[in-house]
Amino acid sequence: MLPRQSSEDDRPLGLKFTRTNFFNFPKRENTTNNSSSNETSLNRATSTGSNSSSTHQSPLMMRNFDDPHRNPQQQQQQRNSNQSGYSRSSSSPTPVLSPTLPARSPFRIRDSQQAAAAVAASAMGSRSHEANNKSSSSLDEQPTIYSSISSSSSSSVATVEDDLSQELENIWKLKSNTPQQPQKEVKVDINSEDMLMQLLISHAVIDAREYKVLSFEEYETLKQHHARLKKRVQNSIAKLELDKKIQETSHSLSNLSFNKNRESVMLLLDEAVEADKKVKILTQRLNELQSEEVETQYQILKHTAGVLCLGLQKLENTHQLTSPKISSPLKPTSPKDQLHDLHSQLDTITQTLKKMLLKYDVHAVIGPHLSANALLNQLESQLSNYKTESKQLESKLASAQEKSRLESMSEKKLAIQLKAAHEKNMSAEAKVSQLQQKIDKMMTKTAWLPQDDFGFADDRNGRIEQLESELSITKESQQRVERELELGYAQIAELKANVANMELQASKIKSQATVFQNKEQELKLEVQQYRDEVTQLRTDKEKWERTMKRKTVMQVLNNEGPAPGELEAKYEQQLEEQEQEYQAQLKEQAAFLDKTTRQCEHLQQEHDKLSATCKDLELLIREKQKTLDARDVQINQLESEIQQQMSIARSHPKQVNGSPEALQQLQAIFSEKEAAWIEQSAAMEANFEGILKEFDRLTGTAMEFETDKMNYERRIERLTQEVKDLESSLAQEKTKNLGHESDTPTTASLRKEFRKMITDMKADHQRTLDREAEEKRRLEKQLKDLKHEREMSRYERINKGVQTFFMA
Repeated sequence: MLPRQSSEDDRPLGLKFTRTNFFNFPKRENTTNNSSSNETSLNRATSTGSNSSSTHQSPLMMRNFDDPHRNPQQQQQQRNSNQSGYSRSSSSPTPVLSPTLPARSPFRIRDSQQAAAAVAASAMGSRSHEANNKSSSSLDEQPTIYSSISSSSSSSVATVEDDLSQELENIWKLKSNTPQQPQKEVKVDINSEDMLMQLLISHAVIDAREYKVLSFEEYETLKQHHARLKKRVQNSIAKLELDKKIQETSHSLSNLSFNKNRESVMLLLDEAVEADKKVKILTQRLNELQSEEVETQYQILKHTAGVLCLGLQKLENTHQLTSPKISSPLKPTSPKDQLHDLHSQLDTITQTLKKMLLKYDVHAVIGPHLSANALLNQLESQLSNYKTESKQLESKLASAQEKSRLESMSEKKLAIQLKAAHEKNMSAEAKVSQLQQKIDKMMTKTAWLPQDDFGFADDRNGRIEQLESELSITKESQQRVERELELGYAQIAELKANVANMELQASKIKSQATVFQNKEQELKLEVQQYRDEVTQLRTDKEKWERTMKRKTVMQVLNNEGPAPGELEAKYEQQLEEQEQEYQAQLKEQAAFLDKTTRQCEHLQQEHDKLSATCKDLELLIREKQKTLDARDVQINQLESEIQQQMSIARSHPKQVNGSPEALQQLQAIFSEKEAAWIEQSAAMEANFEGILKEFDRLTGTAMEFETDKMNYERRIERLTQEVKDLESSLAQEKTKNLGHESDTPTTASLRKEFRKMITDMKADHQRTLDREAEEKRRLEKQLKDLKHEREMSRYERINKGVQTFFMA
């Protein structure tokens, strides 16, 4: 911390810091003759004043400290030569190199000009004095300077830094003796951290000069573009998270479906590959959007840096031109001034509200004398219109989702039907192959039969014709099934196209809904902001009015006005009116809350009923599934019996050939059982379709009730929050008007109010605890039911038995 003399130099502190630090940089040695420089310095000291030596001597005198191993005589001679050389700086100034400033800095040019002017002025002043006085004064002054320099140089043996600090002190303490240039000397304590900070500021200002400053329109468009990019990045991040979850589920399904048939495995693998592609595309888009957002933010920051640089330059120019004025102490503002400020703020708010209305509604008619309340009412009406539009869009989106869900259900139903038809086709093909094998066997058997057995040949030919007719019938049924399959595939393609169109429409509706929701949120925030400002202004106005009323009341009391009983009556009447208003609002909110709670309970009861019916239907479906499994087991058993009978018939061909009537009888019995089984399976399929339709209807109604329940719960929470706010405001008003009912608030009244407040707080706390306990019991019951259902399903899966029925 060195005290230094400050001149009229208006350079920044950072550049001053670099200017003073260049003394530590090694300078070029002066190679002039020491003896001649000493003589010229003594001769020229009489003609030049001490002002020039004291003002511009520091850079040249520091050359003596480049080589610390010189002897004191050489250092003294070098200092004298530097002093005399610098006194001749008007004719030929010695160049000084600096490590931090350029060679042709404007500050150096200015310093050289000031040095030349100072040398000329000192030369003109020295000629007016006598030669004896000049020589004596200069000879008397120089030894003091040289002694100070020699004393500082004697300490340079220890460290060079101590010599530099001592020399700087000696240089800055030199004062000018010329009365022609009076200068004000101000000592400033310079801190290194402040200097570094100023240096950083100056570097930042120099760098910010290169940045481009945008116009207001370009800046606004860039900000809007940046906000849009931010929203798009947020939406894309949410979509990417959703697609990643879908990708994980598809991969898990594909890993779990190895035990199923090949077609389902291939479908799941295709879905997983499509999900991977979609995630990759979305990540690439997200990276592009983020890079674009960073670029726009970089442009905005460059613009702000350029604007700040221009502002700092203007402030420096104004600070240099104008002299600092002494700020007068603040005077307390009068109530009229406060009211005037409030009116001005209200005018600005009304102007901004008008701008908002014109921004969001071009066709709005705004009168010149509309108040802030009217403008707020218009904004609220516009906000309600946006809400209705968003609700309509939400209803359209819900209907589109319902249509897509129904179409997906119909697609699933068609897929089930196609699967059943495919299974029927496979069974028919198996039967045809079996019949073809039987025909081939019969044809091989006819080769070794005797030629004279015409009756047996006729029977065999009839049997072959019968089998051919059955084969033609099965082929026709196969062709019919193939046609049905083609029609089913065509319907599936149409349904997929419809689903794609519906998804596109749903995405459009979702985007519109998000846009309207964003607009609604912005309008809500702005309206809430202006409401807060208006309420704040109203409260300020009311406070000011109350203070004015109190002042008027005090003036009336001082001037022997009306009795204090009348004033107390007025205060009590005002308090009663406020209390009645708050009580009415609380009653309305409580009634509305009771109504919504009753509706919520009714919906909860209906939801419980529907959940019970859903459970019953699930149990019925499980029972039907069990019966179907039992039928499948029975069919497999019958097929195994048929295979056994066929093997027996093959092992005893003579007995079979000898009894064709028994074969026909068995075939007739088998055909009857098959027809009965087909009829029973068709009836079961129809029953299952009805059960699925009922289940879809019940699930749809349950989802609707769930959405209504969530909406009512949100509404109840909002109303409870409003009730709490009203209660808190009522408590605040009561605490404010605590001492206005009686003459002075006594400790008894205060203790009574405090006890009442504590009892109210305890009652509220107890109610919240009861509600939380009830909610905890309900959740525990629900968790117990879920655990019981999971254990029951696990028990049924482990202990599932095979049931068979006897069929004649």
